[in-house]
Amino acid sequence: MPPDDAGRQIFPLAFQQSLPGSRTVAKRTTFRFRIPVARAGERLSFVFFAGDDALRIHAATVARADANGALVSAPLPLTFEGAPDALIAARQAVHSDAVALPVSFREELAISFEVEGAIAEGQMDLFPQSYAAEGSHSWKPGRFGEAQNRLVGLGGIEVDAKATRTIALIGGGFAAGKGAPTGDFRENWPAVAERLLGQPVLNLSQEGQSIASVVAALDAGTLRLAGVTDCLVLLGGDEAPSVDTSTLLSSLDVLLSRLRSRCHVYAGTLPPQGPSPSSGEPSRSARRVVNDWLRSAIPAAQVVDLDVLLRDPSNPERCQPHAQNDTGGFSERAQAWMGAEVARRLGREPPEEPFRKMTLKVTLTNSSHEVLTVDTAGTVFAVKRETGRALLWASTDNARTWQLRGRHPQGSAFQVMTSLKDGTLLADTLAHDGMHALARSTDNGATWSDVLPLGLFRMLQPGNIRELHGTVFFGEYQVFAIESPIRIWASTDGGATWKVRATLTGRRHCHSLVADAEQGVLWAMMGDARGGLLRSVDDGVTWSAVVDGPRGVAVDGIITPPGLLFGSDTLYGPDFPSIRLVGTNDEMIEMTRLPGPSYSVLRLRGGGFLMGTTRETGGDVYAPGDEAAHVFISADGRTWTEFMAYPRLLPDDYARADVYWQLPSGEVLLRLTNVQGIGTGFQLLESTLL
Repeated sequence: MPPDDAGRQIFPLAFQQSLPGSRTVAKRTTFRFRIPVARAGERLSFVFFAGDDALRIHAATVARADANGALVSAPLPLTFEGAPDALIAARQAVHSDAVALPVSFREELAISFEVEGAIAEGQMDLFPQSYAAEGSHSWKPGRFGEAQNRLVGLGGIEVDAKATRTIALIGGGFAAGKGAPTGDFRENWPAVAERLLGQPVLNLSQEGQSIASVVAALDAGTLRLAGVTDCLVLLGGDEAPSVDTSTLLSSLDVLLSRLRSRCHVYAGTLPPQGPSPSSGEPSRSARRVVNDWLRSAIPAAQVVDLDVLLRDPSNPERCQPHAQNDTGGFSERAQAWMGAEVARRLGREPPEEPFRKMTLKVTLTNSSHEVLTVDTAGTVFAVKRETGRALLWASTDNARTWQLRGRHPQGSAFQVMTSLKDGTLLADTLAHDGMHALARSTDNGATWSDVLPLGLFRMLQPGNIRELHGTVFFGEYQVFAIESPIRIWASTDGGATWKVRATLTGRRHCHSLVADAEQGVLWAMMGDARGGLLRSVDDGVTWSAVVDGPRGVAVDGIITPPGLLFGSDTLYGPDFPSIRLVGTNDEMIEMTRLPGPSYSVLRLRGGGFLMGTTRETGGDVYAPGDEAAHVFISADGRTWTEFMAYPRLLPDDYARADVYWQLPSGEVLLRLTNVQGIGTGFQLLESTLL
């Protein structure tokens, strides 16, 4: 990957483990873990995670390891933005700077780090020849301290290499490597599959994690799938007997649908199991129902049938002899069988996903309310045409009925609004003197206070404000000057107070920000001739251009597994507006030409994508006679078709069709501006994937 002009580089993952627990390290302690790296390359970066409170990394090193955890090469120091130490906030991560250390596929490294505070912790003891001791030992070549078989702190290893096929394990139970007879991560079935495939197999699973919680994590963005091309979903052995079968199958169906828009999806059947400490004798009927559903709901080429592989032909409710050990876990022989079966199934060409078609139908049209935002609880906030923009209206029934919720204390007009994850509302307001301010409400819009005077700067759309790593960011928009320093503001207290994090010179305005929680990076979409796509990998302190100039001008974008997806904001040839993707290798591809510039794009929870376009008052990219805003739809984010055109009402104003929100009902809220038959209002759209 090409280097960033500032900040760290983003490399493909070669090792990943879930660390859902937390452990307090009261005194400076050195941990050393022996880890195989599942990708060959020349440089590496290491990802460390804090637990339930802050974590201080005092020092860290990496070296080649022998079979007993000692070093066989001189240790190399790791740095963090040039410093030897780092402070990580609770449940956040830090990436080390890239370090030059050529590695081969599955070469084992010794990563040593000295920490103090709350450190994230894994669930199982799968890392032998790893050690811990109080004090500073990261530079010691030999073994030290006591055995530390449970992984802490180190959640990922990235390697500077070409992004290739990457497989992720998702789910609970034996997906986490349960039952490895040697208690060794290097010898369980995922490791066997990784060796046979020659490709990284990342462990995103957690012991006992339910499918419903996986869906919730995926929707919340805490299940990180950056760079993942294939997902293998595996239920925990205790889930089928402990959860209502219809509820479980419904959650499975939702999860598989969510994943199909991100990766090639495989699923494993549940093999027979002995009695469980948590649920006793397993429910045979529940296991059969789940397995039958998987075999019927998923194409055969995408089913890893561990049930058929491991069951005893003479007693299908039990495993074959020698497949389980004395503790009820899978034996060494079973681990080898399972790894080989996963490699056999996934080693074929990735299955062609069946062609899916997306349809929409209008369920409601409203011409009296201009929607401003939808919060995380699904409350819709709007201004009403007859009552002015200083009064805020709210709907808690999917935009069917409306009640007056609040007003701005000085009578300022609500222009643009966004909702934070905790329900806090932030709004760009326009005072009677023509000055803008950022206003804030923490009581669901009932009361408001101005928190940041903006003058002639303002928000363009809800995406001018985004959240990343517990910080709220705001990128300014202005049109009073051809070129003006643009500030990126940051708030660490939910928008109550603000400080300038960076000032971008030589730019006109920021259309929006896009937060990539999986990669930990922030994008700024800059507009006009000096526009383009900028990226920050250090929480907005420094920025580098990824696509500079008109080809990179966009107003809204979303993060997808292949990269940043957006419709370009192009008004004048020779470049024409189109749907574009900046991939994980920073190369841009064009997919579908658009009839006009795009201001919005939305990915739906149940799968599918929408994009809106705008008919501006100027420009030469429009087809003759086209005076409409358009909505495009896609089942997979690659193939796009037009859903509907909305002709412009007044010729001296923009006609807009914007898709920013999906309601709790699943309906899409399409915001319409200056279109015939509606004026300014919205439609609700019901989507179906066929």
